[in-house]
Amino acid sequence: MLCIWLESGLKIKSLNIGGMHFILSKKQLMDNIYVNNEDIESLKQIYASGIEIEVRILPDDEKNILCNIYLKKNIKPFVSQTNEQG
Repeated sequence: MLCIWLESGLKIKSLNIGGMHFILSKKQLMDNIYVNNEDIESLKQIYASGIEIEVRILPDDEKNILCNIYLKKNIKPFVSQTNEQG
């Protein structure tokens, strides 16, 4: 949904993702943050538009930048599993 808003001209500097809960098809990035390939593709579009993506579960939590989380977990930033295999 956010990608549609971005395509229509919405301007934001930073996006907080939090509370993306566990579902069997998703990989864990950090506590309470799980993503699947569709989520990753959406995040890639958001990131490509120049928006900082941060992760916080609660407003008072420390700000974590998504790219830094990928680097700490030794995961290529914004690469889906299907692209890694090909």
